[in-house]
Amino acid sequence: MAAAPPVLMGGAPTPGTYHLTSRILYTGVGGDAGLTGKRVRDSVALTGAAMEWAYTLFVDGGVSEADGGSCGRFSGAVALDGGFQLAVTWTCGLGPAFTDVYDYSATGNTLVLGLRSSPTVLTFTRQ
Repeated sequence: MAAAPPVLMGGAPTPGTYHLTSRILYTGVGGDAGLTGKRVRDSVALTGAAMEWAYTLFVDGGVSEADGGSCGRFSGAVALDGGFQLAVTWTCGLGPAFTDVYDYSATGNTLVLGLRSSPTVLTFTRQ
């Protein structure tokens, strides 16, 4: 989307299972717009200080795991900073753990994540 990403305002995420309802790549004002050729299926199970994240990435009609390495399921320990950032230390099989920091907004049944290192914003709805 040829716009700046939204400002995410934090909040208290409600524990539950969330499914991806929107994935938008923001390219900045005047940036490229249109489809990326990728489709993603994500679900997140959030239980207090733990998160399970399962995803499938479809590229040009086929299934790929190019984004995120060879693991389609991650487990993470969640740390909220009391403001608007959420840090997840991920583990995947025998690979090394890594930490992602997200800006986030949590309201009602909606969880919006914006990875600090990417202009992609993911919107999840709790089922």
